[in-house]
Amino acid sequence: MTMGEDGIIRFRVSPGATVNAAAAQQCVTGASQLAGSAKQLLLIDMRGLRDINRDARRIYNDGPAFAVALLIGSPISKVIGSFFLGLNKPSYPLRLFTSEQEAVKWLKDFID
Repeated sequence: MTMGEDGIIRFRVSPGATVNAAAAQQCVTGASQLAGSAKQLLLIDMRGLRDINRDARRIYNDGPAFAVALLIGSPISKVIGSFFLGLNKPSYPLRLFTSEQEAVKWLKDFID
C-alpha cells in the first residue's frame, strides 16, 4: 500500500488472495495511517482477488474512506461487481473500473 504524490492511496491485492476480516482491518488501518488527516481516496487493484468474505466486506463498508475506485479485470467482472455493490452499499462513493487511468481520473475529482 502506497500513497502517491496525487494523494491517492494505491493497494494491489495479491494474485489468488482471499480477504478475511483481519486482512480488511489491516488494510483500513494502513490507509488511515497513510492518509493522516487527508481524505482517504483509495484505488484498490482487485484483479487478483479470489474471494472476500462477508465480515471483510462489512469492515470495508464501515471504513473511513472518502471515495474508492476498484480496479477489476474484465467488463463481465464489472457487471457482477455492480450487482454485489447494490447489495452492500458503502457510506462513500465507490465505482468499478477496468481502466486504471479512468479510476485515477474519477478519484481526482474528489481532491479539493
